[in-house]
Amino acid sequence: MSQTCPSCNAPLQSRFICVFCGSPTSAHAQTVDEEFELLAELNRAAQAITAKAIDASSNGLVKGTLSPVITARATQATAIFWQTAPIPRTPEALRHAAYEALAPIVGRINQQTYFGASPLEITLLARAESLIGYLENQDPTQSDVSRLKRLFADKKARIQHAKRKTMVLWLGIIIALAIGHSLT
Repeated sequence: MSQTCPSCNAPLQSRFICVFCGSPTSAHAQTVDEEFELLAELNRAAQAITAKAIDASSNGLVKGTLSPVITARATQATAIFWQTAPIPRTPEALRHAAYEALAPIVGRINQQTYFGASPLEITLLARAESLIGYLENQDPTQSDVSRLKRLFADKKARIQHAKRKTMVLWLGIIIALAIGHSLT
């Protein structure tokens, strides 16, 4: 008899994370190799959750044509998953997870989906900050800690810059509407 997920009762296809709902299974990673396996399962689950959110939102649209609403829903679903994703314990896995969390953060304005940073970028930035903090508590002398902190600061600055540009854009729109309204 195969095991099922304790949250959604789907058949388990992985050891640590249910790929259908993203919930942790009853297994816990104990070794460095198991933690790397956990990180791989987290990434597969995030991809599956994103794909499921796209499929659920598309309502039969032609594959490959994603509207901003569909993209936003998929991004939101993936952000919610990463907010509750387990955090590894070993320095090697913490370091790897921190780099993985920081990698997709771009911090640019994408008018089709979000003005400013997406909820996923904000969630991944918070996750990276936690991972770096745990890594620093374990071994503050590691050269990777300072490198990760610099990378984190750069990504945070990009997101803040995107937020500022968004505020200026909205302010410009409001002023243009006010001027246009006053001229009529």
